[in-house]
Amino acid sequence: MIEELPIDYTKLIRDLCMFGIRGNPDHLYIADGENREVNVKLYSDNEVGKHLCLMFDERDTLHNVNALCHLLKNAADILSNTDIENNIIYDQYMSRKELMKASLWMTTM
Repeated sequence: MIEELPIDYTKLIRDLCMFGIRGNPDHLYIADGENREVNVKLYSDNEVGKHLCLMFDERDTLHNVNALCHLLKNAADILSNTDIENNIIYDQYMSRKELMKASLWMTTM
């Protein structure tokens, strides 16, 4: 199953159920391993997205990724061609929380 993020939370749950995945996105961790019931992999075909994928690890959930994607999509006009976009490409953010804080600060100025 491939989902393009961001996606409406309810639709995401419904799509997961269609594929027999009953897990809540809050509990589906970003990981790929033999011992996991559900493997979640992140992929992007653009430069910013590729670096965002690297920001997440096995402590993050599908919900965390989707929430950050919603924030960035909603603020895309404000954030494009800014230091935030460049900082993503050059892996300057240590965590999604740091990126969210910077994005929220930029959008409320």
